Amino acid sequence: GIKEVLDEVSVLFADHPDLLKEFTYFLPDAVQAQAKAQLDIVAKESERRLRARDSQRAILQSAEMSRRAASKQPALASGAPKQAPPSAETAPTPPPPPPPQFSNEPQPAPFG
Repeated sequence: GIKEVLDEVSVLFADHPDLLKEFTYFLPDAVQAQAKAQLDIVAKESERRLRARDSQRAILQSAEMSRRAASKQPALASGAPKQAPPSAETAPTPPPPPPPQFSNEPQPAPFG
């Protein structure tokens, strides 16, 4: 019945709260209220999980950026920051190559 359909949709769209909420528009009017109630609960739970995942991802990215920044400029015993050697990002760009040299060999005459 409709409960099995809603349970299956809840599993399939578990990470897509927007799709869960909009799915009720495709159901017959007679079951929309029941479906909306059930899918709204699942959608709110999905939104909560996504926010928690995004928050955790932001914390991990911030920690990784801090770790990278700390590894680029480790402190000396005196406490002064050590100068990091130039990297590919900070090294000066090399000059462009010289233009190609043309040979002095005679060129064939144009037709005409």
